[in-house]
Amino acid sequence: MEQLKFSILNHLEIYHVPYGVNLETYRPIDKSFCRYFLGVDDRKYVLLTSAMDFSDRRKGGDLLVKALNLLPDSIRKVTVLLTLGGGSHRFFKEVDMAVLPLGYIQSDHVKAGIFGAADLFVLPTRADNLPLVLQEAMACGVPLVSFAVGGVPELVRPGVTGALAQPEDYRDLAYQIERLLTDETYRLTLAHNCRTIALQEYDLTLQVQRYRQLYQEVQATFT
Repeated sequence: MEQLKFSILNHLEIYHVPYGVNLETYRPIDKSFCRYFLGVDDRKYVLLTSAMDFSDRRKGGDLLVKALNLLPDSIRKVTVLLTLGGGSHRFFKEVDMAVLPLGYIQSDHVKAGIFGAADLFVLPTRADNLPLVLQEAMACGVPLVSFAVGGVPELVRPGVTGALAQPEDYRDLAYQIERLLTDETYRLTLAHNCRTIALQEYDLTLQVQRYRQLYQEVQATFT
């Protein structure tokens, strides 16, 4: 929307209707239960990442590998990386920490349980619009870490819902991950903010209402 304001279309009225999320399905679930369900030690830090295909350069899997290997040994030894999607074998080979690949998950309820197990959701994308997976993580009360690219900053709001690293700067990504993992009080505040903002801005019913209002306004111009 901001880019359109500076384009040749800026003489037109611009409407912003973000995607909606089913907030009854994607919701905070007891973290200990979710980890028990996955067989993950409740005393560990848990990172979650997701991509259709981690071999796709745009998804930034290589940047995440570099960032995770920059974390202090003391953190890597007590951290588990959960991966959703394809091509996650690289993390087994290249990341010096425990990795649990979960593949493709079709069930929204199961995905919500996986989100519930995570301390942080990390999206190392090089380019994106408004990633639905970030909204799903927010709805589950999981703080976000990503790069400041595309529409990501609309969701990852520094100091509010998570932390942003400079594009392609894996050192900055590592710093932001470490900072949020090691400050539990701060992380819990971000988690609360994530759920609150999801309720206020990204409820699926709001998306429907916004489109309905827009269609009614357009219809009114022809009557």
